[in-house]
Amino acid sequence: MQVPGPSRRFFLFPQRKRWKDSTTARLTLDAVRTSLELINYSADICPPLKSAVGAVIGLCNLADRVAACDANAETLVWRSIAILDMIYNLIDVNKPIPSDLLQSIVHFEQLVVEIRTAMEDIMKKKRVPRVLHLRRNESQLAKFTARLDSAAEIFTIGSMTVQRMSLARIEDKVETVSTVASALEHSNVLLRDQVKFLQLAIVFLA
Repeated sequence: MQVPGPSRRFFLFPQRKRWKDSTTARLTLDAVRTSLELINYSADICPPLKSAVGAVIGLCNLADRVAACDANAETLVWRSIAILDMIYNLIDVNKPIPSDLLQSIVHFEQLVVEIRTAMEDIMKKKRVPRVLHLRRNESQLAKFTARLDSAAEIFTIGSMTVQRMSLARIEDKVETVSTVASALEHSNVLLRDQVKFLQLAIVFLA
């Protein structure tokens, strides 16, 4: 197994929570949404990740409208995208997904769906009731931010565990190679001794 290097990334540009330029924010989010849609259509993506990608796409589709009336909405979208990126880093397409990671992915998808439902409910309200309940809406979305942070912590711990396991395997391989090299050196010493003995025997017999 290779030494853990730079993490694989869905996206190569830096992610930020807010942009001063709303046009830049919208264009960047559009680019991310397009990338996610392409990934979602890919046949190579595993089902759990595919479901999570679909949920985040649904969240992105609401981002522009909800962000216009609540600053927390855009933060939720970008944190969801960042967590999705972390999940992608953890999944090895050549191996089955561990049950604990699979459960965490399912919980993340359910959380994103819950956030999307809450955003849809906010957008369904007429302008006046929405303004009257602005503080309650902000509080609700802020709680979702905390829950996403907890989800991110779980995947961060998972990522650290995977890296430690990879390093442990590498150390085991290095130790095995060192043992083999030591055994070969010992064999070479014995062989040299035997050659010297045969040379002496030949001289004596001559």
